Amino acid sequence: MSELIGYLGMLFVFTSFIIRNWLWLHILNGIGTALLLIYALVLGNRVFAIVEGGVLALLAYRVYQDLKSENGKKGL
Repeated sequence: MSELIGYLGMLFVFTSFIIRNWLWLHILNGIGTALLLIYALVLGNRVFAIVEGGVLALLAYRVYQDLKSENGKKGL
């Protein structure tokens, strides 16, 4: 089951790179990163979990910045 979460997370991350809208790229990448964070926590890999948590925090900040700008509001 944990492998499925990991593969699904990687699918979201890699799928996000074909999106041309920055807001949706950050949202899909954030979903994938959150799934990979759960996968790292299930495996007990603390280093990977810390890295994924940092990336997730950065992506949440980027989504906030995109929504605050005018271009982000058009992207929704």
